[in-house]
Amino acid sequence: VINSHMKTAAYADEFRMCPPPLFILITSILQLAFFVFHVHHLATEHSETVGWDGPAPLCSVLIYNPERRCQIWRFLSYCLVHSGISHVVLNLGMQLFVGLPLEMSHGSLRVALVYC
Repeated sequence: VINSHMKTAAYADEFRMCPPPLFILITSILQLAFFVFHVHHLATEHSETVGWDGPAPLCSVLIYNPERRCQIWRFLSYCLVHSGISHVVLNLGMQLFVGLPLEMSHGSLRVALVYC
């Protein structure tokens, strides 16, 4: 038991706050901002309310659409689109609880490469 605790505690020295873990924080803020925008857009333009499980903003220029593969930004920007409150809450929670410690130990560049 003590040996397994020692292995876990050994990684505590690898967490760095300098440079700060900005990639996950900025990505999370962008995702939340686009979610709020899409909720407002669906309510005002399409008279739809976003609930716990949707709907997805299929009209968004960020969402992946196989018929528009020439629009290359869609391969990366789809991570900013969420299909309901549960989707955005789960993604943001996992990013903050898993992504921040990863970024603090491995750095922003490595996490960004894996994320994209």
